[in-house]
Amino acid sequence: MTRTLYDRVGGSATIGAAVDLLHTKIRLDPALASWFSEVDTRRQSFTQKQLLVRAVVGGPCDLAELIESARDELIAAGLGAVEFESLRAHIASTLVDLGVGEWLLNEFHSLSERFLPASWSKHSSVA
Repeated sequence: MTRTLYDRVGGSATIGAAVDLLHTKIRLDPALASWFSEVDTRRQSFTQKQLLVRAVVGGPCDLAELIESARDELIAAGLGAVEFESLRAHIASTLVDLGVGEWLLNEFHSLSERFLPASWSKHSSVA
């Protein structure tokens, strides 16, 4: 029997750990901490975990629209390309820290390129 994508990424436990680890990295990053200091992290964490589960399992969630909306709000508030790249790097390193397969890391890089504003370089590297 073929395992689902949800099972292959480690299920609810891995998704929860990923969101928690990412929030820790953001809070510790001086370039990003101020952007998220006013955010209700408990509520945001719950929402992000639910969105990730829907994204992985599938369902009635337009993830692209939600990501674009969040990105646009941050850009309107002044978030720049450097901070956006830092956030992408934290997400990628969180996936590596959790031991997800290279296929998922490659999928993240490919997907996240779609959300770079046209005015920003699409050739920056994310470690």
